[in-house]
Amino acid sequence: MKPVFATAVCLALCLPQPAARGADKEPPEEPAMVGFELGSFVLKDYQPIEDITLRLIFTVHASVTEENAAEFSRTLASRAHRVRDQVITAARLASLEELQDPELQMLRRRIQLRLKHSLPELHIDNIHLSEFQLYRD
Repeated sequence: MKPVFATAVCLALCLPQPAARGADKEPPEEPAMVGFELGSFVLKDYQPIEDITLRLIFTVHASVTEENAAEFSRTLASRAHRVRDQVITAARLASLEELQDPELQMLRRRIQLRLKHSLPELHIDNIHLSEFQLYRD
């Protein structure tokens, strides 16, 4: 009797199962994103504790959903100086270890949080950095 039971279990597991309900539906599409350049930055920051001077050169881009793009563009035009101040502050607060991260995750996150806190009307989904250069003197 044991071989019959084993065969039945094997057949039950090996035969294709009917698709679960809702499995044939496609996953919801992600919203289309629009990119905005928030500015190019050249910073020189002296850190007296380590006795080093850091020079940072980078460009910041923001990803926004397509539905928020028009509002974001209008708001960015009137708040460009505040955005610039927050990016500079975030970059100056970053430690040398954070700036040496290949993906710059902490710096990007810090910039996004500072912008979200100071300018909640800007609906930023993601921050991207390009042309990043770090010089240590």
